Amino acid sequence: MEILETRNKFITNEEVFKHIKSTRYEFLKPPKKNYHKMNNTMFEYEILTKKLMAYFKKTPCNHQNLETVKKYVTKELSKYELEVIEKFQIVNLVPKSTVNLYSIVEECDARFSEEQCENIISSLREYFPDEFKDVEEGGEADEEAGNNVDADGDEHMADVEQDPEEVQIEKEQKEQVQEKQQEEQEQEEEEEEEEEEEGDMDRDDELVNGGTHVVEDYEGGGNGDDD
Repeated sequence: MEILETRNKFITNEEVFKHIKSTRYEFLKPPKKNYHKMNNTMFEYEILTKKLMAYFKKTPCNHQNLETVKKYVTKELSKYELEVIEKFQIVNLVPKSTVNLYSIVEECDARFSEEQCENIISSLREYFPDEFKDVEEGGEADEEAGNNVDADGDEHMADVEQDPEEVQIEKEQKEQVQEKQQEEQEQEEEEEEEEEEEGDMDRDDELVNGGTHVVEDYEGGGNGDDD
C-alpha cells in the first residue's frame, strides 16, 4: 500500500461517514466504456465501504451532523485541557457516564474534578440527545462503539437497508465478473488453438525439409555412380 499523503489533521467518525456516503456510488458506478475491465480494487472497495456503513450506522455518528460537532468541540470541550484526539474520541463514542469518560481520557480522575466530568456528560446529553434515549428510558445503551458488529462485519449486515441503486450496482458487478471470466476462458482457448496450429506447421516444415534432403542426397548419389 502506498501512502499518497501523510496525515495532517484528525477527523471525526461523522466526517468519515459523510465522505463515504457522498463518494461511494460515484466510485462504484461502472464506466460507460470497457466496463468489463473493472479490476479487483473496485470490488474490494465496495466490500470495505459496505462494512464501514454497517459499522457507522451502529455508532453515534449516525445521528450527528458536522455543524453540531464543531459547535460542541469549540464551545464546550474547549473549556477543558483536552488533547485533540481525546476531544474527537468523546464525540465519536459519546460516553454516557463518568466511568466511560475515564476510559477515553487519560488520567481523567487526576486531571479533572468529578464536577467537571459530570459537566462533560451533561453537555453531551444536551448536544447529542439521541444517544441518551436508551438511558432515559431505563434501557441498556451500548457503551462501546460497534460492539454489536462481529469481526467480519457480517452479523448485522441484514439489518442495513440496501438502496435500489446499490442492488443494481451489485447485480451489474456480478454480470461483469461473469463476462470477464467468460472472455478470459475464450482467450485461453484461442491461444491454445494457435499454439496447436503453430506446432502442426512446424512439424510439416520439418517433414518437408527432411524429404528435400533425402531427394538431394539420392540424386547426388546417383550422379556419382554414373560417373
